[in-house]
Amino acid sequence: MSGGLTTWRAAMAAAILATIGQVRWWLVAMATFLVRGGLLLLLPPLLVLPTPAELASLVPASLVGTGLAHPTAALVTLVAGVSLGLVAVVFVTTAIGTWLDLGLVAEQAADGELGVLGPPDGVQRVLLWPAMEVRLLAHVPTAIAASLGLVVLGNALQAELISPPGPLPLALRVLLREPLMTAAIVGAWLLGEAWGSLALRRLATSSPGSTLRALRLGLADVLRPSGLATLLLTSTVIGAVVALLWATAGRAFERLWPLVIEPSDDGLLLLALGLFVGTWAAGLWLVAIALAWRSAAWTAEVLRRS
Repeated sequence: MSGGLTTWRAAMAAAILATIGQVRWWLVAMATFLVRGGLLLLLPPLLVLPTPAELASLVPASLVGTGLAHPTAALVTLVAGVSLGLVAVVFVTTAIGTWLDLGLVAEQAADGELGVLGPPDGVQRVLLWPAMEVRLLAHVPTAIAASLGLVVLGNALQAELISPPGPLPLALRVLLREPLMTAAIVGAWLLGEAWGSLALRRLATSSPGSTLRALRLGLADVLRPSGLATLLLTSTVIGAVVALLWATAGRAFERLWPLVIEPSDDGLLLLALGLFVGTWAAGLWLVAIALAWRSAAWTAEVLRRS
């Protein structure tokens, strides 16, 4: 069957069949996700955030000054240093994540279920730097949204710190105070992930391949009805699995944490620890399968059009 004649449903079915039993794909997809920032998405159930009063006591008044509107020189220096550190971290993690992703795409294109969707010669060897370029450039909208969001959410954080405490966690209250900006950042991130994934695969299936051409084809792919359907479907599945992980592991951690702070019964502590480890491991296992399936779905979407 030629790639152009393969329907979207057939491609998604092929991605599911190809992912089943591919434990290596699960592990590589999870490693790629974690190293490229997914770890931050999985940490909330394990975080014990300080109260506004505790947070205010940890920040010296000499550092904050009169607020974010009139920052001190020390605060500006700190922000600049943290920003440079984040740039370095993004560069290194992008390099590692892209290297892992390239290997995964090559394996998927050679798989019996997915390989028949694309051209007979499969994918070509891609150098790391061009692949990093398409990944980074695809997230320019994310960087713009995040930069604007830092200002807006920073003001929301300042407002929450001087407001009476509510029943919800501080981080959630800050995000809910600015729902449009929160949605814009999440939307830009999801679009950047999809665009970068498709552009990287276009780089591997186009001959000759170039960064700008791969980005153009990748953007056209993600804006097609089938691309938007794949983005919606995979994001919904991964979002549901991550939410399940948050709910189960978070509940288990709530039972475990008081026993760690004030241990009273060793047997009860071990039982709570076992419950937490079990739910966390099961949740990570499901997330890894969903991530591998998403990667295979994007590969199938590109192969069938190549």
